Amino acid sequence: MTATINRSASDVNDIINAFLKRRQILVEDAPWKVRESPLGGLGIFAEHDLNPGDIIYRDYPVILGPRCLAEPTDMCVSCYSILDLSPCPKKCGLLLCSNCQASPAHREECEFLGQRISGDRSDKITSHLTNSLTPLRSLFLSLEDKAVVLYLKVSI
Repeated sequence: MTATINRSASDVNDIINAFLKRRQILVEDAPWKVRESPLGGLGIFAEHDLNPGDIIYRDYPVILGPRCLAEPTDMCVSCYSILDLSPCPKKCGLLLCSNCQASPAHREECEFLGQRISGDRSDKITSHLTNSLTPLRSLFLSLEDKAVVLYLKVSI
């Protein structure tokens, strides 16, 4: 089931600009604006003529996670390095590099998994957990970031 909302161009502009501002990448007086498209729906339109080298837009992912690959690749679930990996010292079952072992970036998902999974974790379970991180991380989004996803999604 898909949630339906009425998205106005003004609302989408506000949601995008608030997100970019929270990530400290908002380009003041950006050369673009979301508007109603004559072809239907919403579109992004230039506000003035653009020159080569102009910064049009800076982007930042709302949700970031390892890809679900057919052939899993061991990687740090925090920084995605493939070097110097070992299981999380808090026993969540996920791999972290030596630089991220003490990093707070992985704390929320680690606590969540640690409370729900007990016992030894095989490589296969760790691989499945790693492939499930992106949807899991969507559960931990702030309300503001959930609004970004809701306003910008096209379909599920």
